Amino acid sequence: MRHSGVFIAALVVVMLVIIIIEAMTPRRFSWQQTYAHTSDEPFGCALVDSLLAASLPNGYEVSPKSFAQIRDDSGFAQKHTFLVVNRQFDDYNHPLQGLPLLELAERGHNVVIATTALEDDTLSHKLGVSILYDTYFSVRHLKNSYSEALYLNLKWCPSLLYDDTCSWQMPDAVPSSFVSAKRDQPMQVFVTRTYSDFSWTVDERIDYEFTDTVAASISYGRGTIVLVAIPAIFSNFGFVSCGTASLAMRLLSPVADVPVVRINPSERAALTGKSESVLRGLLERPPLRWALYAALIGVLLAIIFTARRRQRVIPVIKPPANVSLEMVRHIGSLYFQRHDNADLLAKKFAYFTEEVRKLTLIDVDDATHRDDNALLLSQRSGLDRDEIKQNLHSIGLWIDSGEQPANLVLMRSIDFMNNLIKKLS
Repeated sequence: MRHSGVFIAALVVVMLVIIIIEAMTPRRFSWQQTYAHTSDEPFGCALVDSLLAASLPNGYEVSPKSFAQIRDDSGFAQKHTFLVVNRQFDDYNHPLQGLPLLELAERGHNVVIATTALEDDTLSHKLGVSILYDTYFSVRHLKNSYSEALYLNLKWCPSLLYDDTCSWQMPDAVPSSFVSAKRDQPMQVFVTRTYSDFSWTVDERIDYEFTDTVAASISYGRGTIVLVAIPAIFSNFGFVSCGTASLAMRLLSPVADVPVVRINPSERAALTGKSESVLRGLLERPPLRWALYAALIGVLLAIIFTARRRQRVIPVIKPPANVSLEMVRHIGSLYFQRHDNADLLAKKFAYFTEEVRKLTLIDVDDATHRDDNALLLSQRSGLDRDEIKQNLHSIGLWIDSGEQPANLVLMRSIDFMNNLIKKLS
């Protein structure tokens, strides 16, 4: 009994240590584009909302109501500015409806929509503009944007409120789009972005520079509608990593002479304290609630009556024999008999490239970036850059040629790949 008590106490201590370590371990970032009020992830808005609440002179708050609810709410009779930050603005997302938004603008309210995809047919038809390009985002592309210095060059156009010109840079991989006018629609352009492209002719290369509208305002009724095609400007990532706080303030300044309310229907449950899950729907309806209780009681009774211990003969099962070593020997003897060094080197290099990709996200099989890959691998492993480059080049030549390398060349190549994987691990 004493030994069992010591074992239980040791197990409890180990579990507590594991829980403390897990609690202290930093968690990974979530790069989902939620733009949620309480989210401190890169594409959340917890930091943004706190800074705007402390900076805007006429007040700032986050509301879980939809535009239809705000239209019918007498508390919003006075002029307000409504801010919507979302990845996609369309008719399929029920809380974001076009007609109530336009009615609020006709009454004199201002609306700021920051999104990469404006696919609301009502808004597109009434306003004569659209934002149709919803970009794909990945952390790998974001990392490449920093390493290859690929940025979106944003420029503030002079206006009545700010007559100077300012510029910002954001990573090229940040979800972005542009505002496109469908017909002759007068609008005041606030922010533009420039990017370059090129094409080849027979004799020379021709460079092009394009300019797109990123933010613009449109007068509608007695109010103003501002469209922003890069919602990341109003995200935690934009404020911290890209320095877009000043740009966000400039975009809100023309319409910040009244209280600003951010519409965030996606967080209605978090702000109201009520869950919108399936379980909440079952518990709110008495027939479904009692049916759920009866089902749970039935499952509990079934477990009690069927979980009794039954005495039966436990058969002795022999553990399966370990034939892995025998298979390795068999495959090795086949390679030794065939003496196919080229195939062995190719298979080893394929395994090597996959391991390096898992450890460092570097594609060593990419011959066009071999110099950069050798430099990155040298920094990670501590090996000489020229040695890494020379070995990768030599292995690539042997594999591409299809010729049989000598035994000494094969051994040196395999030793190099094993050593590099060991250093990276």
